Amino acid sequence: GAGAAQDRRFQLVAAAVLHAKATEQAVRRGLEALAALGVKAEAGPRVLTAELLASVPVEAVEVALEGVHWHKAKAGRLVAAARAVRGPWRGHVPCQEAELLKLPGIGPRLAAVLAFVFAGADEGDGEGRPEAGAAGGVT
Repeated sequence: GAGAAQDRRFQLVAAAVLHAKATEQAVRRGLEALAALGVKAEAGPRVLTAELLASVPVEAVEVALEGVHWHKAKAGRLVAAARAVRGPWRGHVPCQEAELLKLPGIGPRLAAVLAFVFAGADEGDGEGRPEAGAAGGVT
């Protein structure tokens, strides 16, 4: 469903943030550790979502990411990005390059790649766009 698609998009954003100076193995371990912060649903695995990270203290994310290069900076960026997705974008990961650039930890190269990957998804439904008047980020 739409929720699962948004979760996958956020997981891609998280992987993009984690990838700098990190091996694929470290990124996978980091994503698994972040998902493990969530409460396990009765029927299914723990899933990394923007809602989960937006509600977790940065310090817990820092601990989960130990072993990932620049884990403290990346933890702060991931939590800030999750809060931005939960706030101005109403739970929808932005799809457009200009909007992706407003997410902490996403620079021009990553925004371009993510926009390419997200192209065509949810076309025309308004998902991934901030509310009218939203600042587009968190302070």
